[in-house]
Amino acid sequence: MNDLIRKFSKTFKLLYLYDEYNIPKPKGNKTAKKLEYHQIISEIEELKEYLITKNQASELFGMQKDNSFKGILEHIFQMFDSIELLPTTEEKVVNLLYYIIKDHPFVDGNKRIETYIFIDFLNKNRKYQFCNFNKFDFINCKVTSE
Repeated sequence: MNDLIRKFSKTFKLLYLYDEYNIPKPKGNKTAKKLEYHQIISEIEELKEYLITKNQASELFGMQKDNSFKGILEHIFQMFDSIELLPTTEEKVVNLLYYIIKDHPFVDGNKRIETYIFIDFLNKNRKYQFCNFNKFDFINCKVTSE
């Protein structure tokens, strides 16, 4: 048991700091490229077609339940008084991940779509490099920061 506690001591410390609202905020990187709603929808359709050919999705994949996905994209690029509320790529991508998983804006494929958008957004903003990045083989990507 002591070995397990020792291995996860950093995790326990982070959880404690989170509970106390005391996690230091990393500097992060400015976002260079914005996610455009119509472009992302087009990419989701392309992903859907690819997955259907592999028998890994149905026609329900990527079907929007309502306008919440568009709202999520607007949220992560929201500004007040000409200041971005989520100024870094990292803050945007974490919020994107959270809201797609939490709100489930699609009938099917929310986690796969989020994973694809997550990797694609980081890749487009050149904040992280993906070893042998294949547009649709995102599940097996390895991430290294610049």
